[in-house]
Amino acid sequence: MVHLLLKHSRLVFFWGVIFAVLAFAVSFLFPRYYSAESQVLIISRGLGGIDPYTQSKAAERIGENLAAVMSTADFYGKVLESQSDNFDRARWTSMNERARRKA
Repeated sequence: MVHLLLKHSRLVFFWGVIFAVLAFAVSFLFPRYYSAESQVLIISRGLGGIDPYTQSKAAERIGENLAAVMSTADFYGKVLESQSDNFDRARWTSMNERARRKA
């Protein structure tokens, strides 16, 4: 089996490249769903005894956490607004935000 694969390795590689290019081209035909961009500037108050590098890293960490929380809530909202017929919205709309994330 391996010797057949090695014998036809050019053909396998050629068809792999063709399918990869076709899949990449087809992906551009469909619109992007569930994407959003936002920018938030986080400025922490200067505390005595903490160097600026540590403050900037803390601000980056807070920004990453905020981005994760915002994108999660945004995703749920867009899914609930979708026009899918086989999706039960009643179960998710009766939950609060914390229970929805846990589920």
